[in-house]
Amino acid sequence: MLPQSEDEIKIGAQKSVANKLLSELTNYFKTEEVYLAGGMLREHYFNRPGEDFDLYLECPLQVDSSMAEMMLNSLDGFRDFTVMSSKDAGYSGYSRGAIDFVLQGKYFNRVWSSIYDATCKQNEYDVQVIFLKHFCMPPYAYLQDAFCCSLSKVWQQHQRDPMYHGDFLDTITSRVMKFDWSHHDYEINYDYIKKILNRYPEFEVDENTIGNYLRELSKESYR
Repeated sequence: MLPQSEDEIKIGAQKSVANKLLSELTNYFKTEEVYLAGGMLREHYFNRPGEDFDLYLECPLQVDSSMAEMMLNSLDGFRDFTVMSSKDAGYSGYSRGAIDFVLQGKYFNRVWSSIYDATCKQNEYDVQVIFLKHFCMPPYAYLQDAFCCSLSKVWQQHQRDPMYHGDFLDTITSRVMKFDWSHHDYEINYDYIKKILNRYPEFEVDENTIGNYLRELSKESYR
């Protein structure tokens, strides 16, 4: 058996953490409708380590942001969760019309060396938990319709394999990414587009998006 590369080790650890996060939130909020989605799973598809974990669920009735903050920080491994400002949440590419609030913080994963070596190291991961407005848009519908980038439409539930939307698969075969901002009050996040373009230079971009992006760059050059 060939030794694993550093990236393969990181991806394996991230997949293990993903399972723990989904298990914790699914059991704690007593719902199967908890999803890991977007960048982490997309990176794993391309055999790259991800940057952070984005988890989505419908906000329970009578739970506000302050209560959710206390609830998350009470869970084992969840620390320093705070509410993102609406401005920061908007800049992160979330559709504010469907989002109630977003909590960001850290998850600390304890990893024991072996049964013979009782030393433990603790790995730290960035996590965002996105609470969707109750009765507004089910999480599954949000992931299908409100994600702005076709290459981010992949999600996973507890004890299930990742699911790839048709837009994701079409992008893989056509090598053309599509961006749709219709669920974002038509506010185009050019920083997000730039990040994706830099990350995936081997992909082309739909003509409407690249036209808007080039015009924005032209404006920036004259400021």
